[in-house]
Amino acid sequence: MQPQQMITALVIGSVLIAVGLIPGLLSGLAERIQNSLDELFPFSAREPRYRNTYGSRPIPGQIWLAVLGMALIMISIFAYFSN
Repeated sequence: MQPQQMITALVIGSVLIAVGLIPGLLSGLAERIQNSLDELFPFSAREPRYRNTYGSRPIPGQIWLAVLGMALIMISIFAYFSN
């Protein structure tokens, strides 16, 4: 593994950790995209969505993304030092 590949894996892993641990980051982005699409196509025939809740409970952060980011960082460090 070359140093550029390790740096890329570290950056991607850090982004995954941030997305997984900061609550509402990914859902906020999805809501902004959906709102911009609603402005482009105002006469679309669809039901209104309630995005950040499941039932009446708010959705927590995506912990599995943070775990995936940590695993990616650990695997890339291991691959870099095993050469």
